[in-house]
Amino acid sequence: MKTIRYRYLTALFVSFYCASSSWAQPISAKPPSSPAKVNLSPHIEKLEIVTPDGTLVIRRIADPLHTVPPPFDKTSRPCPPFCIQPIIAGEGVQTIGELELFEYLQKGTKRDDILIIDTRLAEWYGRETLPLAINLPQELLVNGFDNIAQTDLGATKTEKGWEYSNAKTLVIFCNGYWNPDSYQTIQFLLSKHYPPEKIKWYRGGMQAWLSLGLTTVKNPNSP
Repeated sequence: MKTIRYRYLTALFVSFYCASSSWAQPISAKPPSSPAKVNLSPHIEKLEIVTPDGTLVIRRIADPLHTVPPPFDKTSRPCPPFCIQPIIAGEGVQTIGELELFEYLQKGTKRDDILIIDTRLAEWYGRETLPLAINLPQELLVNGFDNIAQTDLGATKTEKGWEYSNAKTLVIFCNGYWNPDSYQTIQFLLSKHYPPEKIKWYRGGMQAWLSLGLTTVKNPNSP
């Protein structure tokens, strides 16, 4: 009985294997599928922003083999000073992501009460930065606050102190979660009683922006 059963199972296995092998052979070659789209969101392929210098297009790199470029491909940096920053920069300060930042980029070209601020050093800003961002390093802001607050941020200095009713909404970022520049800049602004509701923190900064393959720009006025 064991021999008969073994032969029966063997014959059944060989028959199944041959049939499976024939199924595995391609009947006809299929054309390669087209690359998948890499949209900004399920319903937004790209962002077009009209500026005085022309239309700026923000999109994601569609190459599936694209990787985060150096030096943002590093995972470990000395801490201090490059420590993980908290998720909240201050009470009333909103931490935003890319989709919210897209909205501020769109509004920023139509209104003069929004500033996208890159708080990194000038040499970093000159390499590449976010579209429409201006460079305002932390040290420059601290040392020249009285002048910058009135000429660039829309604040007014009175005998009683700073008046921020016409102050601009500031969208602030730096190199990323591990860079203290933007966080410390926000702490300084709050110490000057800048309205927290007028401060938006893009905590992910360049690290997050580049990890999504988003469009960056170079500042032509920087070395």
